[in-house]
Amino acid sequence: MHLPTIVSIFALAATTAADSMASYRECAAWNVACKSHRAVWFGPDGGHLVSADTGCREGAPGIREMCVDWSMWPPRGHFYYHGQGKRCFVHKHRLELGYNWSETSGDTQLDNWDEVNCTW
Repeated sequence: MHLPTIVSIFALAATTAADSMASYRECAAWNVACKSHRAVWFGPDGGHLVSADTGCREGAPGIREMCVDWSMWPPRGHFYYHGQGKRCFVHKHRLELGYNWSETSGDTQLDNWDEVNCTW
């Protein structure tokens, strides 16, 4: 799937009430060795390409750190805007896009993440 198409899908999936993220997840057969490096973060100033792979990194503009943890169920993460405290988000919905013969020879999913109150 081409990146402009993915961004269009993400734009339709975004919510406007709070910060959110949509990620395109590619997995080898049987959901092993998944990658979520293509994601869009939706914040107060629009959508920005980010990585949703496990770990911490700089996020979208204005976010000094964004961390994602796929090992928890449901998957979750947290982020810090410059000058603000910790804010959290959690995986909410998954759309199975099907088997991807051309890129990963495995499953692909579109995952939606929404901001929630931090409990961790």
